[in-house]
Amino acid sequence: CDALKTELPTSSFDGGVMAYGLRNLSDPKKGLSELRRLLKPGSMAGILDFNKTPLGTPESIFQKLYLRGVVVPIAALFGLREQYAYLESSLERFLTGLELEHLALEVGFRTASHRSIAFGQMGLLILSN
Repeated sequence: CDALKTELPTSSFDGGVMAYGLRNLSDPKKGLSELRRLLKPGSMAGILDFNKTPLGTPESIFQKLYLRGVVVPIAALFGLREQYAYLESSLERFLTGLELEHLALEVGFRTASHRSIAFGQMGLLILSN
């Protein structure tokens, strides 16, 4: 169903996970709000996605090279160039880890902690309701 409006019952889940999805929602704030609504009090959620790396850092240079030189060319071999070519531009528009934490707290999560993993290439947002 639509991640922004699932129409599922409020407080019906003990936990939640999302991988490589928040960045693709038209309204990440609304998506986080819907996730919070679905979770029972005291439950937790984890959101994994690419990490928005600071421009000019070794991490951002590696990320561009990896996406342009490995991910997109391999996807193209399988006829999926368009499905992966957008990744770099979507990361430019994505929120930083600190911005994700603030957004999650703004929609009502009790705690929000973002951790960089995989040499800064991925980020894990841990939320408690």
